[in-house]
Amino acid sequence: MSAAVDFTLILLASQKAQNASEAALSTVTTLRSEHGGRLEAVEDRLSAIEGRLTALSAAQDSHARAILRIADVQAEHTASLTRIEGRLDGIEASLAAILARLP
Repeated sequence: MSAAVDFTLILLASQKAQNASEAALSTVTTLRSEHGGRLEAVEDRLSAIEGRLTALSAAQDSHARAILRIADVQAEHTASLTRIEGRLDGIEASLAAILARLP
């Protein structure tokens, strides 16, 4: 009888172990599914951020070029104003000379 009882106990223990391993597998599968989805969502977000950073970098380069163009135009305007001031000084000197000759 003890061999039959031992065999029954072994069967019960093996069934319990099988049930526990199936439960553990189910838990692992569920966790992998949940976390896998979350990881994919995080990866998608990071890809979107990477794309935005690329766009920001391109925009920054565009802004830098625009600032350089503005600086060039400003330099041209400064040169023009300097020439105008020189001409005005010349006109002022001519007017002073004319006024000096008047009685």
